[in-house]
Amino acid sequence: MNISGKQKFISIVGPIAFVLVYIILFPTIIVPLLATKLYYDIVFNTRCKPTRRCIGDDAYPEMDRKEVWIPSGKNTLCGGVFVDKNNKSSKGVIVLGHGIGCGMNNYLNRVAYFTKHGYKVVSYDIAGCSKSSGKYIKGLAQSQIDMHNVVLWTSEQEEFKGLPLFVYGHSWSGYGSATMLNEDDVKDKITAVASLAGFNNCWDITYFQGQKWVGKVMILAKPWVYLLQWLKFGKRGVYNGIKGINNFGGPVLVAHSTNDPTVIFSSSIYAQKDKCTNPNAKFVLFEDRGHTLSRPKDCDRRIEESCVGKTCNWKDKGNIFVYNVDVHYEWADDKDINAIDDEFMDMVDEFYTQSMQAKQA
Repeated sequence: MNISGKQKFISIVGPIAFVLVYIILFPTIIVPLLATKLYYDIVFNTRCKPTRRCIGDDAYPEMDRKEVWIPSGKNTLCGGVFVDKNNKSSKGVIVLGHGIGCGMNNYLNRVAYFTKHGYKVVSYDIAGCSKSSGKYIKGLAQSQIDMHNVVLWTSEQEEFKGLPLFVYGHSWSGYGSATMLNEDDVKDKITAVASLAGFNNCWDITYFQGQKWVGKVMILAKPWVYLLQWLKFGKRGVYNGIKGINNFGGPVLVAHSTNDPTVIFSSSIYAQKDKCTNPNAKFVLFEDRGHTLSRPKDCDRRIEESCVGKTCNWKDKGNIFVYNVDVHYEWADDKDINAIDDEFMDMVDEFYTQSMQAKQA
């Protein structure tokens, strides 16, 4: 075949091959990529407004809040330093992170427990939530980035010098509190971490939630979820919790419940227990404490019963996570929503205390 023959062959076969490749790639690569990008834009390119049933400071008159502003990359986080009015001394400072669809005010019951028991608490709104800056929440890895920066900020404040630093992360921040431990610069600043109802990585929880909408075909989005996470957050976008716990090496309390409807057990950090090489990690598994963990079981039961068969259409929400929180609590009693299970919280307090004593020994 001469040169002109080759050119003629290529001119005929080339377009056909291109079309065939496109036909093959379109349903297997292009569509999943575009669908994943659309999914991310819908879910994460919105802000989390304050929920309807937020706790106010007036519910805890014995607690003082000092508003602070904490830098986190390009964002500035609205935070609070909380202390008990009757106990200005402290056995430690706790960095406390909230779940998705919420803000720090949704966690004031847990903050109040800790201040009552002799801790100072630094809590904050994650970027894109409530009073913090940020056009939108961006993605799941934002919780670990902000918690990492809040821990560094807290460790540098003069008022906390000499105090052991603890971390309490639930749900979104349960994931964030464990995954931030992949960063070495926080390892020597933290005495102990409580990672509660946290998911292990961004893909597992995304698949669990996404397959509710599109079924098992959601598996096609896996490489594109990781790609988007990397493009948005770099290496932090693909961190996982159990590796962070192993990297830390210090005391970590991992707690989960098998009936958690939000962070299904298979996507949890606890489910990776067999991969843990950290001898100072403690794993606690419940069967009937749902997602919140820190609320009395009877209160959880009444909340679940109150929203059975109920639907809402709040178009002004603009964020699926805030909507889910509001729908869940709309018909519940405030006392049930804000109730604290002292037995569970005492377990966390005891874990912090023992970790502090072991470090001082």
